[in-house]
Amino acid sequence: MLTRLLVRDLVVIPSLEIEFGPGLTVITGESGAGKSVLLAALELALGARASVDRIRQGAARAEAAAEFSVAKGSECARYLAERKLADPDDPGRCVTRRTLDRGGRSHAFVNDTPVTRATLAGLGETLLDVHAQGENTRLLRRDVQLALLDDYGVPLRDRQQLADLWKNGRRVRGELEALDRSSGGGDAAALLDYQLQELDELNPRPGEYEAIDAEHVRLSQVDALREIAAHAAAALENIDPLRRAAGEIGRLEGNDPAIVSAQENTDSALTLIDGALADLRRYADSLEPDPERLAAMDTRLARLHDIARKHQVEPGQLPELHAEISSRAEARTAHASQRLELEERAQRLEAAYREAALRIRTTRQASAGLFGERVGQVMQTLGIENGSLAVIFSGARNDRGLDAVEFQVTTGGREQSPAPLARVASGGEQARIALAITVVAAEKSTLPCLVMDEADIGVGGVTADTVGRMLRKLADRAQVICATHAPQVAALGDWHLSVSRRQGESGVAVGPLSLGERVEEIARMLSGARVTERARENARELLSGSQG
Repeated sequence: MLTRLLVRDLVVIPSLEIEFGPGLTVITGESGAGKSVLLAALELALGARASVDRIRQGAARAEAAAEFSVAKGSECARYLAERKLADPDDPGRCVTRRTLDRGGRSHAFVNDTPVTRATLAGLGETLLDVHAQGENTRLLRRDVQLALLDDYGVPLRDRQQLADLWKNGRRVRGELEALDRSSGGGDAAALLDYQLQELDELNPRPGEYEAIDAEHVRLSQVDALREIAAHAAAALENIDPLRRAAGEIGRLEGNDPAIVSAQENTDSALTLIDGALADLRRYADSLEPDPERLAAMDTRLARLHDIARKHQVEPGQLPELHAEISSRAEARTAHASQRLELEERAQRLEAAYREAALRIRTTRQASAGLFGERVGQVMQTLGIENGSLAVIFSGARNDRGLDAVEFQVTTGGREQSPAPLARVASGGEQARIALAITVVAAEKSTLPCLVMDEADIGVGGVTADTVGRMLRKLADRAQVICATHAPQVAALGDWHLSVSRRQGESGVAVGPLSLGERVEEIARMLSGARVTERARENARELLSGSQG
């Protein structure tokens, strides 16, 4: 339960500290005194959004902190343990704190550990449920109606399991979509398969194009090349003058270096010419026409050029291209294996989600009748004599399951057909119906604390007393904190806090009331600014009657 609230520089509150006890705590004060600000401070301390205009004028920042006692094994205890936020020295204690500065920067803490606002808000959902003014308008939303029905009849653990399955399923589907995008999708995969098959069939080898191209040139010009070789050989054979010159040089006598060099050079020239002539003759002998080989090379070169043109590369680059596309195909195969695994996981999660959703649907439908019947009873207790509520189901698909619901009410007896709350009830009736729904949902809620801001608005007299007794009964199983203008409700509180403007200065004062002070406060609520003795007597009677 909530044990302490500390507020600094929030709206009209410079600084205050309030302690809370178990049971029903009522908060009273004149209109505008600051009761709602206390509840706003509590929401701020638990992660609610806030704007800088909530910071007290002249202050640099606002701060709110709340201290709770935490039951072992509770949802809150599990939340703290999972995120390693529990106080190691006192696991039964949880302190949340939030600051907001003029620059719009917000900082959140749980047991002095910095956390995100979302984490703090998630913790708050395990600690308390706040029903603020205007709840009847909020109750027109179908998502709120479903949440209230679930609070009444669907175990929280089942709802969390379903939400986790939905979240994990969406995450896996997202991974599948990302994988498909990275692999180019079905059309790209088909193109890659076609390209790989074509290149596999072509099987281009490194250096193949260059070798075939050179051989093709030789075979296609056999006659011309043989003729050129013959002319060259004939020219090399016509070297008789050189041979005679070599003979004449040999007849020269002496060891003159010039003569020796001349002899060596002419001998070398003759040797080289003879070698070149032999090479030409071998080359000419190799130039045999081969029409079949030439036709095969024509076909191969045409195919290499055709595939290279498709891929906009040179024919000699086809082996590298083949290796690249093969590598991409292998990667896609790995993607396909990964995709199959993800698809199987997605199917398993979908099956588990559907099973859990259908199980929750059965629970919802079973509890909907009881919920509607109980709300109808409370509506009648609150003065709507022929009030009833029906829960109408329709299809949906989200983290809450396969159901959407709509609360339909009647306020005029059996002759009136059920219709949505906004179309049937007047403003005053809407307030009482909202209260009835809130009270019934809270009867089964696992949350340890229920906070209500003037839930009794629009009711008075006997009905207000009924509201107070309902809240007091709820307080037997959970802490209830209620800001109220109804003296009948105020008299039923186990604890009574008064909020008042400080005399001669800005800000508010908040504090617990003694029995005598409670008499004065309730008398003020009964009679207004001028408290009469008769009002005091009525206040004593209300307080005395609250013990019954």
